[in-house]
Amino acid sequence: LDDVARGKPDPEPYARAARRLGLPPHRVCAVEDSATGLASARAAGLMCIAYAPAGASPPPGASMVRQLRHILM
Repeated sequence: LDDVARGKPDPEPYARAARRLGLPPHRVCAVEDSATGLASARAAGLMCIAYAPAGASPPPGASMVRQLRHILM
């Protein structure tokens, strides 16, 4: 979001997105590829999926997901 005062890792971007969706944060899932993004989503109370492409390491504290189609089907 371009209209937040504080960017990631602050929770404001994800908290604002959840409000705009009209959903409580625990009903929203973020897909992130960085530790900064995961920290932001977690701090906002969202469920999180960490994506790390082949050859990359997952962000600290995250499980590895190599292909998003495995979790979206």
